[in-house]
Amino acid sequence: LLSGKPYKKIFTDRTDEVGVLAHFFNQVTKSFSSVSGGILERNRMSTDLNVAAQLQRDILPSESPKAAGLEVVAKTKAATEVGGDAYNFLRSGDKVYFYIGDVTGHGVAAGLIMTMVNSLITVFSDYHDSAYEILIRVNRYLKKHVKQAMYMTLVMLCWDEKKQSLSYVGAGHEYILVYRAESGECERLMSGGLALGMVEDNSKMISEKDIPLSPGDFVV
Repeated sequence: LLSGKPYKKIFTDRTDEVGVLAHFFNQVTKSFSSVSGGILERNRMSTDLNVAAQLQRDILPSESPKAAGLEVVAKTKAATEVGGDAYNFLRSGDKVYFYIGDVTGHGVAAGLIMTMVNSLITVFSDYHDSAYEILIRVNRYLKKHVKQAMYMTLVMLCWDEKKQSLSYVGAGHEYILVYRAESGECERLMSGGLALGMVEDNSKMISEKDIPLSPGDFVV
């Protein structure tokens, strides 16, 4: 029964011990059948979640990008099978974009939005020359396709290899920490901006800012 195999109900009019046993058997098998169905459904959902989790892991970069003048290190560990945490690296000419983001909530819905945003950023980075323009386009498209309560905080940085300069655009994400090697001090920069998917037009609510760097500085 627990493995999902079929069984036959016992029909009897007897009222003696055999009849009691038959009644007991029918009640137990009915309960087991319900449990079996639940187990099979849970196994199916578990399999689907494992596939989704693997697809999401495949989206994340397997190695850090090579960028002249910059060393990049990244690592993530999922809290659940599928979630909304994401980061990625993208190259466009002399510029290397990298972002980190987090979708509201957990589970499959958050994972779907994370996948959508990653795809949009990948596409728009080929057509626009700044993180500011990329996030405006991503937000505009995302807002049309997600519910009001779903959004994604994000910060995108851009390393210009030719100018050897770093800039960032915040979309309601955490602070950026900058460690100054020369002074041994740590600065905390507010990423600012508004989370993606909250308003239709975020062009006046986000901005691109520079992070002046010296050799040996760290950005977290």
